Amino acid sequence: MRQPERENTGHGFYTCFDVDRDQPPIDWPTRTLDSPTAEVAVDGKTLLMGFILWLEDGFPTCLEGFQHGTPQGENIDLKPKDLAALVWTRLAD
Repeated sequence: MRQPERENTGHGFYTCFDVDRDQPPIDWPTRTLDSPTAEVAVDGKTLLMGFILWLEDGFPTCLEGFQHGTPQGENIDLKPKDLAALVWTRLAD
């Protein structure tokens, strides 16, 4: 099993991982599961983020998080941020 890896792109992140393949794969018609959009707190600001779960042969392999910006239309440079410190506040409408 490989070690989980996280890449901070500045606009979002990719977190890649291995899962137990002794269980049956997910029967899903595409390579991705898109959703949800959520609000997270970054340095006291609200940031809207979307998420995609990437699948390979029916098994999750990577979670992608990407920003839609703040409600004011700003982007936040996530490169210098500790991604583990992002605080999920709620699912967006």
